[in-house]
Amino acid sequence: MSVKLRLSRIGKKKQPFYRIVAIDSRSSRDSSYLDKIGHYNPVTQPAELVIDRAKALKWLSDGAIPSDTVNSLFRSQGILHEWEMHKRGANAETIAEEMTRWQDLQLQRSKREEAKQAMEKRETETKKPAKSEAKAPAAEAPAPAPVEAPAAAPAAEAPAPAPVEAPAAAPVAEEPPAEARAPEEPAAEAPAAEEPAPEESAEPKSEA
Repeated sequence: MSVKLRLSRIGKKKQPFYRIVAIDSRSSRDSSYLDKIGHYNPVTQPAELVIDRAKALKWLSDGAIPSDTVNSLFRSQGILHEWEMHKRGANAETIAEEMTRWQDLQLQRSKREEAKQAMEKRETETKKPAKSEAKAPAAEAPAPAPVEAPAAAPAAEAPAPAPVEAPAAAPVAEEPPAEARAPEEPAAEAPAAEEPAPEESAEPKSEA
């Protein structure tokens, strides 16, 4: 039977909580497990991790295959390192000494990490007040008084030019009424007065 070491979730929604179990690899996710090895709570700060080392080493020696997540959890606790030493045939005393040294290294690494985080936090807190102080004087600085431009000297008043009277328009000749404009045609000449016949000479014509 192939056994797998994996997480089994039992937490509520948005509150994950996991058991670390040994289960038949052919079983469904909700099937009953063969053995409980520990539990893992990622919600707490720091995350809570409890593993029964003896059970974990037993299942590893029996050929159980850890999932990627369980493999990472075992590595963080030094279980895989201890298992490698068991496979190489190291005796119990050598394994104990090596694990003590490993734990010391992990403690030093943890302290360095904590010191680094504390220093970054201090730097962040120092930068925040500096920025706020830099902004405050800029906001409080009074606005410079506007510089008034010197008044321009009043230009010498040029004498107003005498108004030029427009020449009086020549009176428009009144057009004679239409009757006046049209030349009167000469009235038809009256028949010439008959000229008086020449008067007979009073003197009698001489008789021949």
